[in-house]
Parts: sequence; C-alpha cells; structure tokens
Amino acid sequence: MRIVGVDPGVTTGLCVFNDDGEFITGCEASSYNEVDEFIWRHKPKVVVIEDFRINRNKPAEYHAPIRMIGVVEYICWHRGIHMVVQSPSILKLSLPHTEGMHKSRHVRSARAHVVYHLKRKK
Repeated sequence: MRIVGVDPGVTTGLCVFNDDGEFITGCEASSYNEVDEFIWRHKPKVVVIEDFRINRNKPAEYHAPIRMIGVVEYICWHRGIHMVVQSPSILKLSLPHTEGMHKSRHVRSARAHVVYHLKRKK
C-alpha cells in the first residue's frame, strides 16, 4: 500500500513510501497542480497530511497550509484515497529521525508524518 506524506504550505513537502514502508522519493511543490500531479503519479492508498492550527496574529500568507489541506482533501475525496490528518506536535517525536535524509525540511516533515503513521499502525 503506497503512502504519500504531505507537509502543506506555500512550499509543500511531498514524499512517497512503497508497500513495504520504505521511502521512495520526495520533492517540494509550489502549486496545487504539482501536488495533484505527485499524488496522481504515485497512486497511494493513503495520504498522511499535517494539520494546521490557526494563529490570528500571522499574516494572510501564513494561512497557505489551510488552503493546501483543502486541495489535498478534495483530491483524496475525488480519487477515493483515504486521508489521515495528524497534529503538527508529532514532529517533536519523528522529525529528529529524518535529519540528513533529504535536503528539504518540508520533505523531511512530510516523511516524519508517514513514519509516525506507520509506527502507530504496528
């Protein structure tokens, strides 16, 4: 079962794991089309995405993750893909295990969410 991880934002981190739970690849996306293309190309059964907590003191562009979460939710609904939303707080546990595994912090964050999801399922 392929799993795609998503770290939503102005720069969105994406990664994919194979059926054995091994990391395949990751990249950054800066548009909704790039995210849609990545998910379509890898045909996951599950998409794991980081949730977002609203902070009213931040500028409007800070809310880009909310819009990306909505886009990913639509893509998953439209294609019949199960979507798992996880708290950003899991990064404290999982992110340290991704250091040096990819140059992009956004891809590392997406990867950490998938790793946490897989560990929880065991």
